Amino acid sequence: MKLKKKKTILLLEDGTIFKGWSYNNTFTCFGEVVFNTGMSGYQEIITDPSYYGQLTILTYPEIGNTGFNIEDNESNGLKSFSLIIKNFCLFASNWRMKICMFDYLNYFKLPVMFGMDTRSLTKYLRDKGSMNGCISNEQFKIEDLYKQLKNKPSMKGLNLIKYLETNKKYRWKNLGETILDNNKTYYYSNNIKSQSYKYKDETKLAKFIILDFGTKFNILRSLSDQNCTVKVFNHTYKIEDIKLEEHDGVILSNGPGDPLVLEKEINLIKELIKLKKLIFGICLGHQLLNIALGGKTFKMKFGHRAINHPCGLDIKVKITSQNHGFSVEDKSINKELIQINNLNLNDHTIAAISHKELPIFSIQYHPEGAPGPHDNHYIFEKFVNIARLSQIKNKYINI
Repeated sequence: MKLKKKKTILLLEDGTIFKGWSYNNTFTCFGEVVFNTGMSGYQEIITDPSYYGQLTILTYPEIGNTGFNIEDNESNGLKSFSLIIKNFCLFASNWRMKICMFDYLNYFKLPVMFGMDTRSLTKYLRDKGSMNGCISNEQFKIEDLYKQLKNKPSMKGLNLIKYLETNKKYRWKNLGETILDNNKTYYYSNNIKSQSYKYKDETKLAKFIILDFGTKFNILRSLSDQNCTVKVFNHTYKIEDIKLEEHDGVILSNGPGDPLVLEKEINLIKELIKLKKLIFGICLGHQLLNIALGGKTFKMKFGHRAINHPCGLDIKVKITSQNHGFSVEDKSINKELIQINNLNLNDHTIAAISHKELPIFSIQYHPEGAPGPHDNHYIFEKFVNIARLSQIKNKYINI
């Protein structure tokens, strides 16, 4: 099949124009233009709900070489609004692939702009900061596009989790089959288990609830691999519903958008804190938990999106996978109650905290990040072990 390239432009909200190509049918799309500097993981990136509403730049030049498979999706569909890459590999080769990237993205009609210097664009955004943009292969009247672009809301102040299509409630199982029980509880499945810690004592199964703000499937896989029962609750659930569910702890998931505008979700987390049960926040969940504890968040200049961010304190460093555009404000943290356990060593933003009196902790990075470093898989092990203890011995959880 002979493909026809179409001229395509990227217009940034400051008026800057970048030119490239696309194979798509006619499209015009808008979103926040962000970049990810990872060398792998394009399938996980564009299916990660945290990328909802964003036009995603990948700085690694060759994209599509390994195709797509069934097991590596991080959600039940594409979440990024567009992909901006340099070289579009049309002929993939990998023993795990089920379909080539072009066929997959073409089927789901994801706009892809290619043939441009993505590293030059990334340097520009690092200097100017992330901003809204428009990609089009059908409209080339800059004035008209610019008017449309200026009417689009900025990421700051935007509630995006309400647009994610999440089930009301489902249980995750690694069974290789999909089940629907009499209570209409949905069972998602995955027949490939990740390499993770295993527990000798399988009689004490921990039961967890995940509040879904846009959760990645690999969080569910990682917990399931620890012999845990994992139930996922939509973010619209109320505290009364959670109280009725038998559980050993609650995980606050990742997700897109500005955490400060999620007032209902913040109030729900405040009610959870009053229960004095184990709580673990990841990424957006980390931000929401800190707001519920009295902190504040701020919009970052260009965010953290990569699989090589160093985090730690003093001389102990671990490499982390990250994807976020907001961060917890250090000055807003009550240091008498909150212990800061990790900083991002690139810019010293807060990367991990724990409560000094309650079994509560959170991290800004992704311990389940796949592909990415495995330095932080132990966090799920520690979380499950704490849940299995009848009494929390330490004053706070240092991760």
